[in-house]
Amino acid sequence: PVHGNLTLRVTVRPIGISIPTGYQSYDEPFIEEFHQRFNGYHEFRFSMYDLKQRFSQLENVQVLVEAKVGEAYWEEYVEGYSKARIYNSTIRLRFLGGSPQVFKPAMPFTAYLAISYHDGSPLSAFRLINSDLEILPEINSRGGRRTLSARKVRQVSDAPGIWKVTFDLKQELSAGPGLDRRGQMAQMINDITELRVQAVFSNQYREIASTELMAVSHYSPRNRNIRVTSSTSSPKVRFFKL
Repeated sequence: PVHGNLTLRVTVRPIGISIPTGYQSYDEPFIEEFHQRFNGYHEFRFSMYDLKQRFSQLENVQVLVEAKVGEAYWEEYVEGYSKARIYNSTIRLRFLGGSPQVFKPAMPFTAYLAISYHDGSPLSAFRLINSDLEILPEINSRGGRRTLSARKVRQVSDAPGIWKVTFDLKQELSAGPGLDRRGQMAQMINDITELRVQAVFSNQYREIASTELMAVSHYSPRNRNIRVTSSTSSPKVRFFKL
């Protein structure tokens, strides 16, 4: 084994920050340890508590651990390093496709939601068990704003962490009072300008995440719309979709 001394250095920098070209060092806080005797093997650790005391920000950062061994007899130096990233541990709920989206009020509108950590990694199965996703929709029209009934949706069976929610405004609004004639319903549908959907996720660990979707009404001069649907729920590349 190699005998000599060991220098350990821990540096923390925000993700995406690179060392300027032409500089051998970078002015940033670090932790450094020096061990006079090294006999081929050394076990060490840096606790998260110590890192937190030294560095004010430990979210979305890269931790660089460098080791430098100096061989006493030949005066040679060997260096090695390891990198790790620390992300925000909170969860994030989002609508797939972003916001705003476009919908046709006279036809069913389907949206998908996904839950993940802030870095995009999926939640473990035990964090999804007994979780709830509450949907709070409302519509804006030329006649004002109307809140629709709240609902809870279930996860897609073959895609953990994904929810599918469908809004059929024609069916939901037909249950309201004073809409006995078909003409009144058609006018109400045509007057809709916007659909806003608030979604709230919660689980047994008291983790809560929320998001909002805005969908604007598609304009059709002749009130004619076309909609394409598919019975294929899990499409694959190079396979047909029905």
